[in-house]
Amino acid sequence: MITSITTLPNGQVTTTLIPTLITPRPSQVYVPTTALVEETGLSGSNSPKDRNLGVVIGAVIGGFIGLCLVILALWYVRYVAVSSSPSVPQG
Repeated sequence: MITSITTLPNGQVTTTLIPTLITPRPSQVYVPTTALVEETGLSGSNSPKDRNLGVVIGAVIGGFIGLCLVILALWYVRYVAVSSSPSVPQG
């Protein structure tokens, strides 16, 4: 309560009580994130299932290319490097 005391022009003193309600400031604010995702139109394109599918496809392609590089390196060492080495004459 706030008390206000004023003196009127005729000399009378008046007292006015002003009721107040003090509300504490919130310490935490909850912001729903699902509404923001739906409004921007990104709700279906970034689902965990889509991200996992991309990871699986990338791993399969990367593994296949890595396996091809290993086979190519073994072939190079076995046939190209061995055939180009100087032969030692026997006898």
